[in-house]
Amino acid sequence: MAFRFRNTIRLAPGIRLNLGKRGVSLSAGVRGASVTLGKNGLWGNVGAPGTGLSYRTRLSGSPSHQRRAQREQQRQSNHTASSAPELSAFKAMLDDKGQVTLVNQEGQPLSASQRRMVWSDYADRITSWLQSEMDTINGDMELLLDIHQDIVPPGSAIPDYEPEAFNQPAPTKPERQRRPSRPVKPELEVSFWDRLIPGRQQRLIQAQEQDLQQWASELEAWKQKCLQIDKAYEHRLQQYEQQVVEWNRAWEAHQHEQTQLAQMFTERLKTDDSLVADILTAELNELDWPRETLVDFDIDLAKQRVYLDVDLPEIEDIPTRSAEFGARNRRLLIKDKSERQRREEYAQHIHGIVLRLAGVVLGLFPGIDRVVVSGYSQRLDPATGNINDDYLLSVVIDKPRFAGLNFEQLDQVDPIAALERFELQRKMTKTGTFRVVEPLKPV
Repeated sequence: MAFRFRNTIRLAPGIRLNLGKRGVSLSAGVRGASVTLGKNGLWGNVGAPGTGLSYRTRLSGSPSHQRRAQREQQRQSNHTASSAPELSAFKAMLDDKGQVTLVNQEGQPLSASQRRMVWSDYADRITSWLQSEMDTINGDMELLLDIHQDIVPPGSAIPDYEPEAFNQPAPTKPERQRRPSRPVKPELEVSFWDRLIPGRQQRLIQAQEQDLQQWASELEAWKQKCLQIDKAYEHRLQQYEQQVVEWNRAWEAHQHEQTQLAQMFTERLKTDDSLVADILTAELNELDWPRETLVDFDIDLAKQRVYLDVDLPEIEDIPTRSAEFGARNRRLLIKDKSERQRREEYAQHIHGIVLRLAGVVLGLFPGIDRVVVSGYSQRLDPATGNINDDYLLSVVIDKPRFAGLNFEQLDQVDPIAALERFELQRKMTKTGTFRVVEPLKPV
């Protein structure tokens, strides 16, 4: 019954947080992917496996992502100090009914005056501990019940081709070599005393003639050297200019190639089943998810459809108790959930799963008009004693009606009622009991 399709992806549970100076950001642990959560939603740069292509997509425009991240940050912060406050003078204990008991090191209850002093001095620390205990009891019910609040409108997350950078460095203009210093022409200097001494002036004149000959030779060598430097620079400059021409051609060819790839990418999103499958796999891998969930899928771009089979979480994953703060945040009100309440919460959760997965597909791919989602659960067959994969619901979600959801106020959307607007196969009682249905088949 399950595993009807050829592609399988396992959604891993957990929200991964990066806590930096600029606030909270989410990250997905997918090799080759980077994700950023900012004020405009969650964006990611991803390399689609097997394609050699990178693309950029808006994974979520819902503010609930940021609220969820902040909530998870607080949850993790509480868990780092989740043990009961224990100081040299007292320690705190919580009973099954949520009542806080303060005792001394010998285990004896504190007196009324001591309790007042403790609550006065350590109220924030005890409240933080109670918050952690409450989170432990409630589990991640907020994530389970509100999973549908992270969907995006159809077409709002269509991937954009991420152009490859032109990595060829630009040519560097050569620098002209400095010319050597020009030889200095020797000057004849004859003093008064040189004229008085016999033969002195004549010797100076002869030395001057030799110096002039040496200078003339050095001057000619200097001119030749300068000419060589100028010619070498002109040659390097011509080479540089040719390199610039070639670099510009290569840059223009790269830009043209990237433009063509971007245009092909847009078209392939509508025609290439394998590319769509790779992108859908990468995107599903990046979802923060409260429970491990197996999804099988198949893609039929010719009919503009995607088929999803979802191995739903079990009702046993729903916490059996709930807790909230009591009077003045000094105790917890802990209640056992009724079986009906758990069934109703489970129903809301699995309907939310279907909506969110459908939203991923319709948000990403312009060539998909319908998503067929079928969800099954492992349940005991009392007639045989075997565990069967029983389908609980199957629905065809079309893009126009899906676009009619109020994406600005998803907290006002009831996922159970939302799915009833579509072609739905489901047998569910008012109390949240599901009976087996036949899943819709690819046509």
